[in-house]
This record gives sequence, structure tokens and C-alpha cells, in this order.
Amino acid sequence: MRTSRIALAILTYVLVPLAAPAQDPAETIATDPSVTTLQGKPSADQNKADRFLQRGLYLSDLYNWAAARPYLAQAKHLYQATADKRNALYAELAVIRAGGERKTLPDLSYRLAQQLATNPILQSDKELRMFCFVVKGELDGEIDSATMRRDWNEASALAQQMGNAKWLYRARGQLGFADFYDGDLPGAQKNVAEALIGAMNIKDVGGQIFYLSATAEGLVGQGMNEQALQYAARAIALANATPDAGYPIIAEKARLIALVQMADTAKAKAELGRALAQAQGQKSYAQMADLNATAGQIARIEKNLPSAIAYLTEALRDASQVDGRKVIAGFQSEISDLYRLTGNLVKAEEYANAAAISAQRFGLVPMIPRSLRALADTQIEQHKYMEADQTLDRADAVQDAMIETADSDLGKRALIKGANDFYAKHFALIADHGDNKAKAFAVVEQARGRVMTDLLMSGAKTSPEAIADENRIAQLRLKLMAATSIREVEQLREAIFLAEQSRSIIPQMSILKGKERQTIALTQLEHNLAPSEAVLEYVVDDPDSYCLVITRTQYRIVKMPGKQTISLEVAAYLKEVKAKHAARSEAHKLYETLLRPVPEARSKEHLVIVRDGQLHLVPFDALIETNNQYVVESHTVSYAPSATTFFLLRTVVRSRDQARGLVAVGGIPYDRSGLKQSAVTRGFSDSGLSDLPTSEDEARAAVEALPDPSNVLLVGNEATETAFKKSIDHRMIHLAVHAIASPGQPDRAALVLLSDPPNGEDGFLETSEIVQLPLNADLVVLSACDTAVGPIEGEEGIATVSRAFLLAGARTVVSTLWPIEDDPTLYLMKSFYVALARTKSAPDALRIAKRKMLETFGSDQALPYYWAGFTVEGLVAPPAEH
Repeated sequence: MRTSRIALAILTYVLVPLAAPAQDPAETIATDPSVTTLQGKPSADQNKADRFLQRGLYLSDLYNWAAARPYLAQAKHLYQATADKRNALYAELAVIRAGGERKTLPDLSYRLAQQLATNPILQSDKELRMFCFVVKGELDGEIDSATMRRDWNEASALAQQMGNAKWLYRARGQLGFADFYDGDLPGAQKNVAEALIGAMNIKDVGGQIFYLSATAEGLVGQGMNEQALQYAARAIALANATPDAGYPIIAEKARLIALVQMADTAKAKAELGRALAQAQGQKSYAQMADLNATAGQIARIEKNLPSAIAYLTEALRDASQVDGRKVIAGFQSEISDLYRLTGNLVKAEEYANAAAISAQRFGLVPMIPRSLRALADTQIEQHKYMEADQTLDRADAVQDAMIETADSDLGKRALIKGANDFYAKHFALIADHGDNKAKAFAVVEQARGRVMTDLLMSGAKTSPEAIADENRIAQLRLKLMAATSIREVEQLREAIFLAEQSRSIIPQMSILKGKERQTIALTQLEHNLAPSEAVLEYVVDDPDSYCLVITRTQYRIVKMPGKQTISLEVAAYLKEVKAKHAARSEAHKLYETLLRPVPEARSKEHLVIVRDGQLHLVPFDALIETNNQYVVESHTVSYAPSATTFFLLRTVVRSRDQARGLVAVGGIPYDRSGLKQSAVTRGFSDSGLSDLPTSEDEARAAVEALPDPSNVLLVGNEATETAFKKSIDHRMIHLAVHAIASPGQPDRAALVLLSDPPNGEDGFLETSEIVQLPLNADLVVLSACDTAVGPIEGEEGIATVSRAFLLAGARTVVSTLWPIEDDPTLYLMKSFYVALARTKSAPDALRIAKRKMLETFGSDQALPYYWAGFTVEGLVAPPAEH
């Protein structure tokens, strides 16, 4: 249901109801010694309803849904006949949580949202309100991780208020799963580990079994089998010591798979056979489904595909017996994949289609596009290209709706990253087997640079919660700098970590959906280009890559080598450049791969590059043409997150009421500022935070080149974070400062200014703060190291400091692809501002500065390392045609 085995396993364990026993619910209840038989008196019914509810909640907390459901159903029935509306609602929520409702997940989630908003009991009763968020959070884990995040954050806050340790730790673990879905593995590991520790400390047996099992499954997925066995064994031992906990299926599955991966297959099969026989004897169909699925997984590991198909088919049959709606689509999808591997494409298509239908019928929204993509794959292998295109159109629509309804940039990025291969495959299908280039353009532009496109089309508003959150984090960091004991440091680090987790839950921006998003038409872009311009939009994939070439008079698609080839060439080039070598051979090779197949790359003077994947790290103007010259010597190169954002930045009219002059920052006294110590407390190295000798000269050169009474120069002790934030209403911004990259957590990448404790500023201007700045700048120049690098997030592009400034409202940003050095940077920046003063555009001014450096020092001295790393992204004004 999610894109990983651990996520699937966790959600199955939490949400998939185990089969109810074959006997009548009333008989099941009557056999339990803790519950008396039903009586006819109302007072007795009320008493029994209370006991049924408590017993059902107890079993639910052990994740034993099969045993819990009959109690909860009876409690709900009895309460509905009384005036106890509070407990009637409690029982109704518990039935939903235990899987007793047959409505689709979106329907149930919507119903709970309405209850939370309108039911007066849920407005006043904190315990019940928290429980409602727990139930909704578990449902939304199957639908949308961003919504799940908000649910569990609310549940956590209420648990904190009431001192409910159990749900406080369980909520933290669930937020860890949300981190996992969004690709934040360090956050996920920390939160799940703390949830397990918390459950152990308060002796929450259900929580321990749950998190031990989830950890075991995760370790198996990473091939850490011996460690997985330890966690699985503890979970199984706890379950065996707690009969009410039921069968610990996830821990057992993890243990069996670990044994197989450790080559102890005979033992695993023998134990699996015994467990299956016991489940069959008890007619426990849900348990049989899980065990048969595990047998299928083992058979697949052994490459015994016919046996794997047989086991999975049996698992599907078992799940259908108990309406296992949350696993049926997954089983069908896996059977389809197995048939595809055996070459039986007809059966593969049949089961892929069934999986898509099941996912839609049961409301498993994230699984719908996945199932449709699998169906399209089988159709493509059968050369049913038209049917595959139609199938992918359906997947497109669902995926787009999911992205559209995500109300945070984090949620959008996660969805786009998860579907990255899908857009490339659909583009390739159209490029290779169709002639509709406009549709191919629309497919890739649907997700590329989506966050920025949505902001440009609909506007952005910083949330008060996000601002307060950043202020709180800054205050905690200031306290950390002043801490005097190890205990105090540890406490503050923990507080900062929790605050940063909260920041990832609260949307940094509110996407204001004033109108439905529409991708621009290819003809719109075509007509907006000048005769000397060409947009080159790359799609990097295997086995082939592509370049969509768009000019004023035509558009076409050029096929190129695959992703593996391009990645190797990019790595070889960057290795040579960063070693301060000429890298001429590598630069020429990349030119032959990326630009030579495109005649427009030679005939058009102005190139706008829309990059994909590793190409975000390539300076196209430093590639070497067939005439042995750098591209920058004959072309102006700029970059755009997407063709749509290029068009919107050029055409959207924005107010300049407050834009004035330039603010330049430089000459910060890092050596004596205490910032090195602060960087260490934040988990960064202090080795790079030394003074930048020429940065003040750089800032002064910018101010002198563009004289204006409103210019602001912030140098030396005046270059505080507070002073900069007060000066952001300028038309241009120049920052000659240190930058700290954070590939694992891009929201923590930062520009380093002076701290200002009296005003609550710690000096580290992080990307999470930058996106909240109300910028109205035409140009931001980031003369700092690595401001154009970061983790690549699929079609959304690359998460960088420079991209944060664009999201905040800057029209154009100059940034760097690697560390820069003082003297060459000063020379380049002086030339850049002189050219800019001559009313040149930023891309043209940067080209002039680079050419001047090459002409002055020659290519032997002016190595690419010193100038090629500077790139310009964002608004590209139409060039003045000669």
C-alpha cells in the first residue's frame, strides 16, 4: 500500500482486522470469564455495555482486532439503546478503529473530520477527542501522510495535556512512520525508537509488541537479519506471555524471512507449515492470508515463481473470506508482478486491473496510481500502447488530485518524489510510441517544479504557527550556546529536536487555492520565447533519456543515452572539476551527450535549461563544444525549475511598491563571533567557519556599482540576522557569507550571519526560515558555498538554499554548485555587478563576468572550479534581439 515493505507491514499490523472467530459474537463474549451474560434490565445493559467497551478497548490496545470487534460491536449496540451518548460515541469510534465499518477509508476519515468539527462532545471531552484523532490518524495513514501527521500531532498535544504517557509515545511512533513515508529516515528512526523505549518504560505491552515487530520488519528489509531475529523474538515472547495479544503475525513473518535470508530455509518452512496448519484448524482466515503471503514471499526469494503465485492466490482467497480490503489490492498487485516475471502477460494484466479496481473500491487512494502504473507496464509489454496511455492518463488524474490536495510543500514534495518514475515512463511512452509532443510536455510538467508553480499561480501565505515555531527554535539554540552542563545541553538538544519535528508537521506555507491548477500549454510557452531562445527540458531515465526542445517556431523530442550513462559521466566530470583540474575531456563528453544531439543548442544564443536528476549539479555553460570552446563563450545559459515556472515568472505581474535599491552583507567576523561553537552544538563542523577576507570588498563593490540612496551595507558587526531581516524589502540582495549544507535534512541548510540574542536570532538563517521571508526582490546573489546543491527530490527538483529564496518570492537567484574561493569570487562578482549596472540581465551579466575571467587569466588559470559553479535560476527576461 505504501512504497516499502516496512510501511506495508506496519500499516497492515495496525489497520488490517484479523478474522473474527467463526462462532457468533454473542457466543464469543459469553465464553470470556471476564464478561457476564446479557440480562434484560436497562441498568444491567448499561453495566454490560461498560464492561464490553472496556474489554474491547483493552484488546484493541493489544492490536488483537479479531477478539476486540465483537465486544465493541455489542457495546455500541447496547449504548445506542441508552442515554449515554458519550460512550455510544466512544464505542462507535472504537468499532471504526477495529475495522468493524465497511465504508471506504476516505468516507470514514471525512466522517470523523465532520465529527471533530461539529460534535459538542468532541469539543469538550479531551479524552474522547484525542481518541478520535487516534482513529482518524490510523485511517489517514493509508490515505495521506500529511493529514496523518496533523492527526497524530493533535493526538500528541492532547495526550501531553492529559498526561497520557501511552498515547504520547504511540503518537510519536506514528509521527515516525509519517517521517518514513516522507523520506526522513533519521526522524523516523528516532521517533520509532523513542516510542519503543517509552512503551517499555510504562509497560505498554501492546505498544512494545507493535514497535518491536515494526523494527524487526524494518531490519529484515535492510538485510540485518540477526538483529531482526532479536527484536522479533522479544515481540513473540511478549505476545506468548500475554494470551489476549493474539498471534504476533508481523514479528513471525519478520522472523521467518530473516531465517530464509540467513539460509535456514528448512527451519523457516517447517515453522510456517505448523503455523498454517494451526490457523487452518481454527479457520482463522486473516491469519491464513498473512501466512500464505509469507510463504509466497519465501518462494519468491527462492525464485520459485509458480509456488509464489500459488501461495499468493491462496492468500487472496483467504483475505476475501473476511473482507480483508486493505490487503486484497496488494495481493492482487503482487500476483500480477509474479505473472509478469513468468512471462504470462495476459494474467499479469488481469490481476493488475483487479488491483486497480480493488484499490479504488476500497478507497486506498495512494495505491490507485501505483496499481494503474503496474497495469500500464503489462500493457506496454504487450505493445498495447494506446491502452497503456489511457491507463496512465487515469493514474495521472489521481496522482494530480493527491498532489493538489496536499496543503504543505512537504506533502507535495513527498508525493512527487514517490511518483518520479511514473512521469518519466509516461513521457517515454508518448515519445517512443506516439506523436503528441504537447501531451508529453503536459505529463512531465504536471509535477516538475510543482510546489513553486502552485505558489506562483495561487499565492503563498506564511502561517503564524510556522513563524512562532521558528522563533521558539532560535530561542532554544541561543540557550544551547549558553549551556554550562552536559545535562542542560542534552535537555536543550532534545527540546530542539522535538521543536524541529513539530516544524515538519506544521506546514511552512499555506497554499491558497484560488483556482484549479492548470499546466500551461506548449503553444503558450512557444509563443512567449524570443527568436534567439530555446528551452531544453530534460527527462533522465533508463533505458533512454530525452530532451524536449522548444523554440519560438517548433518543438520536438530528442532521444539521449540512459540515466546510468549520464550519471557516470556527471560523476566523472564533477570529480575532476572539484579537484581543480581542467576536466576538458569530461566536459566535452558531457557536451556530446547532452547538447550536441540538439542543433538548437548551437543555433540559439540564449538557452534555458530545465534539469532532471543529476543534471541539477551540472554547469551547462562550462561544457566544451566541438570547436573546443566553453559554451559560455557563445551562449547565455540560465535554469528554471520547470518550463511552467519559467513562463509564469516571465508573465505574472507582481507589485514592486516596496522594492528599492540593494542590501549587501559581508565581512562577518566569524573567528571571534562564537558561531563556530554554535555550529558544533547544532551538529555541524566548524572547520569551514573562518573569516572571509574579501567578502566585505565584495559587498562594497556591489553597492558601489549600483549607487542608490536606499542601499544598505551590512558589514562587520552590523551583519546580524536581525539587521538582514529588517532589510529584505530591497530590489536586490547580495550575501557574501558562509553557508552550511545539510543533504540529509535540507530544511536545516543555512546561511550564517551574526547572532543577535537580545532579538532572539541565533545567526543561522535556515531554509525553513527563508521560505517565510516576504521577499519582493528581483535578484538575490548567494555568494556562498554550495547554495545550489541539496537532495534531489524527483520531478520537484532539488532542495537548495537558492530554491528557498525563489519560493519566498525572489524572481532570480544566483547561487553556487560547490565551495567557492575568495579572490576568484571577488573578481567574478565585481565584473558581474559592472555588467549588471549596464542594464544587462542577470544571466547576461553572469556570462560576461565568466568570459572576462577566461579572457583575462586564460583557460589554464581560470579553471572551471573558480567560475563555473555560479548559476542563475528563475526569471529570465526576454533578450533584446539585434
